[in-house]
This record gives sequence, C-alpha cells and structure tokens, in this order.
Amino acid sequence: MSASRPIPPASRHGRGQRLRRGLAAHMIVSFGVAGCATAPTPVAEPTATGARGVPTPTESAAAPDAASLYQAAIGLVEASLRLHETDRAKEWLTRAPAAQRGWEWRYLAAQSDRSAAMIPVEGGAVADLTMSPDGRLVAAAMADGRTHLLDAGTGALVRTLTGHTASAWTPVFTADGRRLATASSDGTARVWDVATGEQLLVMPGNGQGVAAAALSPDDALLAVSSWARTPERGVYGTLNVYDSRTGQRLRHLEHGDYPIASLAWSADGVRLIGGTWDWNLLIWDARTWAEPRVLLPPESADYKRIEDFALSPDGSHLAVAHSDGRVRLWVLERFEIVRTLHSPSEGVIKTIADAAFLPDGEVLATVGGDLTVRLWDAETGALLVVHHGHDRPILTVAVSPDGRRLYSAGSGGNVRIWDLESLDPARAAWRIPRSSAATERGAATVYDVAFDPDQRRAVVTTYEGWLRVIDVATGRQVRGWRASDEATVGVDWSPDGRWIASTDNDGRTVLWDAASAARVTELQHANRQLLNVAFSPDGSLIAAPGIGPAIEIFRVPSGELVASLTEGRGSVGDVVWNTNATLAATYTDGKVRLWEVSQATPTSTIDAGSSGTPAIAIDPSGGRLAVVLGRSIRIWDVTSRAWSADWAPRSGSVRSISWSPDGGRIAAAMSGNTFEVWDAATGAALLRLPHTASAWLVAWTRRQELVLVPLDETVRVLRARTN
Repeated sequence: MSASRPIPPASRHGRGQRLRRGLAAHMIVSFGVAGCATAPTPVAEPTATGARGVPTPTESAAAPDAASLYQAAIGLVEASLRLHETDRAKEWLTRAPAAQRGWEWRYLAAQSDRSAAMIPVEGGAVADLTMSPDGRLVAAAMADGRTHLLDAGTGALVRTLTGHTASAWTPVFTADGRRLATASSDGTARVWDVATGEQLLVMPGNGQGVAAAALSPDDALLAVSSWARTPERGVYGTLNVYDSRTGQRLRHLEHGDYPIASLAWSADGVRLIGGTWDWNLLIWDARTWAEPRVLLPPESADYKRIEDFALSPDGSHLAVAHSDGRVRLWVLERFEIVRTLHSPSEGVIKTIADAAFLPDGEVLATVGGDLTVRLWDAETGALLVVHHGHDRPILTVAVSPDGRRLYSAGSGGNVRIWDLESLDPARAAWRIPRSSAATERGAATVYDVAFDPDQRRAVVTTYEGWLRVIDVATGRQVRGWRASDEATVGVDWSPDGRWIASTDNDGRTVLWDAASAARVTELQHANRQLLNVAFSPDGSLIAAPGIGPAIEIFRVPSGELVASLTEGRGSVGDVVWNTNATLAATYTDGKVRLWEVSQATPTSTIDAGSSGTPAIAIDPSGGRLAVVLGRSIRIWDVTSRAWSADWAPRSGSVRSISWSPDGGRIAAAMSGNTFEVWDAATGAALLRLPHTASAWLVAWTRRQELVLVPLDETVRVLRARTN
C-alpha cells in the first residue's frame, strides 16, 4: 500500500459535538458496590506547643476541602483496583464525598463489582460450589456443614441439606441430578435425595480435616479423600472408594504426608485423579488400583500445595490450581506440563483456590486469594480478563452447563453470579479485524470512530484504508469495505443514519450509503491528509477541511459545494459543529475560528497562544469551548468572547479532548500512552487510565460511555454505573 501512516500532529482534535448526536455503545452491564468496610477511627491531631515539628493549633494546616478529599479517594480507589484490593476500593468509594461524585466515581464503582447478582447464604464461608447437570441448581457446601441448594437463575433457596457436623466439601451430583454426594471434615461422606433433601447414605471413617468426593461417570463408585494422623506415622493422605448405592467400602488406599484434597474421575471412568498437599498429582488405574502414577510440578522454593483442579471437557488436559499463585496445565496422555498461568500480585503470593473450564474447553476460569475472577485462553495461556466483585478471598468457582454463567463464592459467605455474555471482553475492547491482504504490524490501527443514531453500530477508519462497521453489543464486525488506497482517517455518520462520510490520507472526502456501502460521491480531493469530516446537526450539510485554510461545506447527498470558508494561513486541522449549526475550526497557525456558514468571515478568532494545531471540544450547551495546545488548556466563553479559565496538565501534552454530556468532565488523550478525565470546573485530573500504546483519540457518548482509541488496533469503551 502506498499510503503512509498518519502521524499524530502536535494535537488531535475533539469529536465531542459530533459524537453527542449519536455516539453510544451498548456495553458491559455493571452492578453496584456491595458492602464496604467501616472507616477506621481518625487519629487525633497533636496539640503540644514548642516541640520541634509539632504544630500548635493555630499553626495547623486548614482541613482539606471536599474536592481535595475526593481526588485523594478516587486515586486510592484506582490504585486499590490495580492491586486487586477490592475491599479497599469499595471502602474508599464510600469515603468519597457524595457531592463531588462524577463519572469517574461511577466508572470505578462499576469496575469494583462486575457481578450480575450477589446471593447471601447462611453458614459462614462457602467451601465449594457445583452445578446440577441440567443447570437448574447450584449446590453450595458451607463451613457450618450445611449444603444449600439454590435456584441457579434467581438465587432463591430451594432446600438445605443438614447432617454434617463440620464443614461440608465438594458436593457432586449424579448424572441424572437426582442424588447429591458430599464429604465433610466430620469424617463422613453422605448421599442425599435432591428432590426431598432426605439423607440416603452415611459413610463414616474417612479420616479428618479436609475432604473431597467424586462420583464415577456411571455413578457406581464414590471416591472420598481426606487425611488421618497416628502417633507412629503422623499425617498421611487417605482414599476410600465406596459403592455409591449401598455405601459398602470397596477400597482403602493411603499416600504421602499430607491430605489428598481434590479428586476427579476421567470421562471413561478408568482413571481417578487426586491432588495433594504434598504438591503432587496421583493417577490411579481404577481397574487394578495399583500404586498411582505421581506427577510433580517443577522444583522451586515456593510452597505448591494443590488446592483444586479441573479436567477439560474432552479429558485431555488438567488445570491444576496451586497455592503458589499458579495454574499448571497438564496434558494427561503425555504426563507433562504444557503451560503455566501466572499473574503475580504486588509483593505477595496469592493462592489460586479453584479452576473450571468453560464447556467449549477454550476458556479457563480461576479464582483465589487476590479477590478476582480471571478468564484465560486455555490454548495460549493468555489472560483474557480480570473481574472484581468479591471483597473476601474466593474459594470456589462453577460454570453453568451452557457456559453462559459463572458462580463464585468464598469466605465472604455469599455466592456471586457472573453473566459471561454481558462481560464478554469484546464488548469493551473491540479488536478491529485486518483485511486478508494486511501483513504489517498495526495494519488495522483505528484513527476515528462514529456511531449511528440508533447507537447499535459504529464505523471506524483504519490504517489499511478500510471502513469497518462494528456491532456495539458484541464488538464484532457487521461489514467492512475498502474505502481508499490510502489510510482512511476521519469519519462521521449522519444523524438520520443514511450516510457515512470519510476522509483519507490522500485528501479525499467521500460520501457512502450506510446501508449498502455504495459510494455515493467523492466530494473533494485536497491532496493532503484530512483529519476529519462532520455532518451538521440536521444532517443536511457536511463540513471538511479543504486545501490550505479552507473549510468546504457540501450539501447531502448531492455533494454540491455550498461554501468555501477561508481565512488566515496554514491548514485546517479539525472542524466541529456547535449545537446552533455554527462551526469551530482549528488551524495550524495556532488559531481557532468560529464560523457562520452563510458568512464569508469568521465571527470570532481565538489565539491559542502558540503555534501548532489546537485540540478543541465544545460543551453540551454550546457556550464554552475548551482549547488545548500542548500543555495549555484554556476555556473560551462563546458569549462574552473571552477566556474564563486557564489550566496546565501535569502529565504531558494533549492530543484529543472531549466534553462529557453533562458538562462536568473533560476527557483527554495524552502523550505518554495515557487517557485522563478532568474536572471541567477546575481542570484537576481525577482519573488516569494508562495504556500500552499511544493514546490517539477520546470521546464521550451521550450515555456517558467514554470511548478511547489507542493506536493498537482496538477501540475501548468504558461504562460507568447508571445509578
């Protein structure tokens, strides 16, 4: 391709007014903050006088104002979430002064709890969860020995199984869902009638402490593991195998110096797999019950007891959760580790307590001591997404048979439901597809985005010269077409949804039929890079930069040239329509000019104070214009034609800005790979969103989603809580 990649100019221009007309994305459903910790008691200020470094009451600094306290609280929420300290994040959310709370508070509140629902359950910690084969019930084994059967859809309590006198573990349903087996630290295993809650069998003598149970695929055998201790031997692991229908013990086996804490049968019933606190995996041949094959993780100084494991749906892989914060994936036929999943916490090892494959076997869910639910690509080991919600360690995770929901629980004493469809990472990070001809890195990098008036689709421009229409509910492409031999750069969608206008790296402005992707007309060919194009609020006109300092105005859909607005020197960078159908345009000579389309000269000329092309954004009322050039941010009052505020960002220069629909916040794409959210009244930076690629474009939707465009082939959409 002959096109050169558009080089970010000294500033990139806001799309706030244009995007406010139709930009919106149906994104991840977020839920509110659950119970937060009580604030600690404040420490009294010293009042002694004369001592060095101890102020007198009159010398003490004034108490921080609400705005300062709010900024500090928001910073602590963000830092706590980054460290996965969800409990602290929720605490600081409650401390943030209510009168100061804005978009960033609601966004962080949504991030602190992504679960669809929280179900309180009695009985202390939830030790284990499992799903019934038909997906209708969740069995929750409790620390007080009870096992609750919950409606998987509503979370309502169906019935409670009572009989164990110590913590219940590993509830497991028979294949027909009619019976449930549990093990317990009271040394018994029990079998229950699911429909009535009647206790059918009690099998005592299974040691003490930790226990696990597993039913063979034909439900004939119940394996129960635990541990025992004698003065002569000390601690050792035990395994009993029972006839699950009669309760007769068929086998008793022993192993190692620690408990056998987890069990699973292979799909063919030939193998029984156990995980121990000796760090090793045991594989018994159930046909002979000879000495098991022992598999060990790699040597290291970390303690690597096995917390739990999960077999992949096809039985080929075993995901083993260890206390050293790692999940090791074994290929059972080769008895070897093929990859290790690890996301270390800052300065401390957090146990991974449980793992579960989704039904397709392509995704693995893990939970543990860092309070997160994580989803991994089971083939590559890549971390797909991290979800917060729990504020106590998570002990167990289960997956619905259809793969649409996760259920997690732990020491917090409640069960959380996670809607995986609404939490699909593609909804929040749209991965823009490349064309089949694209080979070089970054070929699908996005430069601009616009949404249709129904807020169901978005169109993006890319380096490879394509226009791609994305379904905003899924983040997946609806259609795409090659719009230019050069890179497509600017784009807009008409307010009536019928037309799409685009610019490219060679200076073309083109009008397209949005339904058919047919080329309607080429409006101009300016022989230079054109950064943007914009429909008027009523959709009857298109404005685009032209040759030199010209703004070209075209009629829709005929393409008739209505006006050519020319003033000053240099070139036009960006054009933005105001609510009253006037235009604001930026110029490479550091000026911003305000235009009436019917007039030959601008109504106002604003000097940004330096050379270069400013970034601009118009507030929702149309009365204020934010003008940014480098590290200077100034607010222009359109009515008085005077500056009303002057700020200086601390973290770098600005490429793009956008004003929030409520007028309270300004978002910015900064140098240094960072997006920021500022208080529109004071210019204070309230939230920083670092990224791994250059921050290129930022815009708000009218529903207050924040759209981020980094130069990494994605579009990111951040959504705040709505209440």
